[in-house]
Amino acid sequence: MSRQAISSVSRGCLRALRSPRPSHINRCLIATPSIANVAPFMANGVRNFTNVSSRLGAAAQTPEQPPTSSTEKGLTGFTPAELSESQYHDIADEYLENVLTIFEALQDSREDIDIEFSSGVMTITHNDIGTYVINKQPPNKQIWLSSPISGPKRYDWCVEDDSQQANGHWMYSRDNSSLDSLILEELGVDISMPAEN
Repeated sequence: MSRQAISSVSRGCLRALRSPRPSHINRCLIATPSIANVAPFMANGVRNFTNVSSRLGAAAQTPEQPPTSSTEKGLTGFTPAELSESQYHDIADEYLENVLTIFEALQDSREDIDIEFSSGVMTITHNDIGTYVINKQPPNKQIWLSSPISGPKRYDWCVEDDSQQANGHWMYSRDNSSLDSLILEELGVDISMPAEN
């Protein structure tokens, strides 16, 4: 079938779909079954618009999708802190040291957990779950985590008040979860309390 014939059939089907007479719709659907997938939407007068060109291969965002940026969704009660380089390193190093101490103690008493910390990259392996990787990202002033369950996440140091460091947590802005809560939920280890030395 030539391009002109296909184009002509397509235009005819679209006219039939817009027609108030059902017989035109039935003939069109029988003649070109590929239109059957589109017909219910066009017959109801519903059209989906997008500001993204389908020629670019980009997926259109539907209204049902939740907001994806932290400015659209926002952190509940927490705001990312403005940290200097030294503040970031102090807070991140203290946090990672606490996680390391807690998991080293668990490693000594359990056979299903193994932890390594080398060159700023912490690897926690749980025999039944998989491997977690936690590391600092100084250019972004974040801690990054890769989880075998929930995937990669980027955590910012967020505070509840203006003091910038009091009551702070490493928070993931897309779902308002803390790194502490993820480790507790996925690994069953509470790291919210400082480790005993």
